[in-house]
Amino acid sequence: MKMIRIFRRAFSLPAREQGQALQATALLGYANLALKFYPFSKAIALGSLPTEDRCSDPRPLIASIVRAVRRASYAAPWRTVCIHQGIATQWMLRRKGVPAILCYGTRQEDGKLEAHVWVKVGEDIVIGAEEAPHFRLVATYPRANESSTSRPFSSLST
Repeated sequence: MKMIRIFRRAFSLPAREQGQALQATALLGYANLALKFYPFSKAIALGSLPTEDRCSDPRPLIASIVRAVRRASYAAPWRTVCIHQGIATQWMLRRKGVPAILCYGTRQEDGKLEAHVWVKVGEDIVIGAEEAPHFRLVATYPRANESSTSRPFSSLST
């Protein structure tokens, strides 16, 4: 029943949003498989396409891409978490010329190490902001001063 409602909603979206949601779904699936079958450093690098700043005002584009990734994440028949959403969001934004940075943080909670991924554009967190303040930033990909994918996982000096 849930899938029928999801398909009805998806087909009632404007064509541009349908395309973004379909692309986001494919990227979430690709990120899911990459994280299972590739080394972490290679999987995390998927969203870090080279980019040139092409958008004068990227806010509407960012909002529509984040909305598409959240829709696709909700509708996906497999489990998606912050890392899948982060990789998909970063890939879609960088493909459109928005210099998105994937951030990876950790925290110690009840004796367990936990991790979280969020995506930033400039100083704004565009996805994963709810949990980000509770995590210590460990690494970003790519580094803020890198524009290519030459380094698979860049550690920050803190």
